[in-house]
Parts: sequence; structure tokens; C-alpha cells
Amino acid sequence: MHWPEGFWRSDYIFICYIKALFWFIPIVYIAKLMGYKWVFSSHNVIPHYKVRSLFLERLMRLFILKKFDLVIGLAYNTKSDLELAFGTSGKRYVLALHGIYNRDIESNNQIALRKELQIPKSAKIILSINSLGRQNKGVDGLLKGWEKLENKGDIHLLITGEKPAGYNKLKIDKNFHFIEGYIPDDYLKRIFNCVDFMLFNYKNITTSGMYFMTITYGLASIAPNLPFFKLHSSDKTTLFFDYNVSLSSQMKKIFKKINNGWEPDLDEFDKLRVKYNTKSSAEEISKAFYSLL
Repeated sequence: MHWPEGFWRSDYIFICYIKALFWFIPIVYIAKLMGYKWVFSSHNVIPHYKVRSLFLERLMRLFILKKFDLVIGLAYNTKSDLELAFGTSGKRYVLALHGIYNRDIESNNQIALRKELQIPKSAKIILSINSLGRQNKGVDGLLKGWEKLENKGDIHLLITGEKPAGYNKLKIDKNFHFIEGYIPDDYLKRIFNCVDFMLFNYKNITTSGMYFMTITYGLASIAPNLPFFKLHSSDKTTLFFDYNVSLSSQMKKIFKKINNGWEPDLDEFDKLRVKYNTKSSAEEISKAFYSLL
């Protein structure tokens, strides 16, 4: 089970509690009596999408860690994150690192998309996904810093997802671009083939699937120095900023590095693709599953 909160998610808090306490929990116990084993693939310590009650989510995570037969961690920091938050990482814990994705290379679409967005071939594009309905990241700090920059050089900023505050003012800037709403997978691949950097402005994170997408496409990251990024990346492919300091105050330094020609180490991406091989992770998960039989 990867996203257990889907069992009790609702627009109404009291329905969330009813589904969790009087549907999900009984199902777990009944299934156990029937001989079924329960496995939790822990992507994040606490859900970051449509959380109606933080207390309920913590309660259910603790129940899962205590009652499930196996917990699979997808990142080096997952075990310590779980133990810090709940005092346990489950009855049995196995590490199977999140793998990379399949890549579609579309050079023609890369050129076409830049023309569509009116972005020069020589420009460096920073992508930031302003995810709909998520509370663990945002673009406020990024945009505050963006507006203060007097000289952006040849850097263009592409925001997707939820329309940011102050959009009417931002859209006047020729270096600012926005694609609203949910991005279909095929179009998202075009974007990944087109941009140069992915900016992660997480407030907290245990595992980021989007980060592994950047490895797949060889995109440099701009990321906070949170444990996940420090453990899974390096300054060869990532420009780190201090999580404890506002991003807006660090934008000038980051942009200066990019405009001065900073480039990621392509050989390092090759090493990371080998390290985060999906087949290796699948083998670890398979061995853990067979051990439950």
C-alpha cells in the first residue's frame, strides 16, 4: 500500500474519521485473521495532499507502522524520518530506493515548445511546479526573489499548476512564463525535455518522485538543503540553498552562478541513474515480499 490515506480521504473531516476508524482499521484486522500480510511503501511521513486532519493522519500512520507486517522505505532518510515522527519505523523495515523513470527524448518538441513559450534557444529555463492542493511547497519565496532581481540575465522562469499570487503583474515580465492547471504526462515530458533546471521549494519532504524525474532527464536541481536532497544528490548536479533562510534572499546568488555558466556534471547523472536503478529496487522489494510467505 503506497497511499493509504486514499481509503479515508473526503472533503469532510467527520467522514474521514468514519472511514478511517470504522472501515479501514476493521478491514486490516479482518484481513489479518484471514492470513493476509500488509505492506506499507512509505513515500512521505505525513501526506501532503488534501490533509483534512493532521491528528487523524498521524494516528493512522502510527497504526500502520505498528500493525503492518512490512514497511518499505524509498529514501535513505525514510527510516530516521519515521522514527523521529513516530518513535518507530515499523515491525520490519526494508530500504528499496525510489527508482528513476523511463525517458522520452523529443528534441523537435523541445524547439517547438520554446517557440510556443517565446523563449530563446540560448536561454536557461528554471521550472517550478506550483502543485494544486499541496501545502508542503510553494512559489511565494521564489517569486518574491524573482521580482527583486534587477538583472535576470538570460534566465527564464516557468511556473506550472496553480496560478500564483500577483500573476497579473508577473505576466508583464518577458522572462516569466506560466502554464495553468494539471499538466498531462505527454506534455510534461515535453517540458522536461525543454527546461534546464527544476526548482524544489519544499517545506518538508521524505521522498520526492519529481527529483528522480530530474535524474532521468538530466536536469539540474535547485533545492533546499533538507536531508532528502543532501543524501540523494550532490553539488555536482544540484544548486543548494539554505532551508533556514528565505529563498527570496538567496535568489541573487543562485542566478549569478547560472549566469556565470554553472553547468551540472553529466557524468554524475549517469552514476545516479545506475545508483537509482528501478530493477534493483524491485529486486529488494521482491525479496522482502517472499520473506513474508
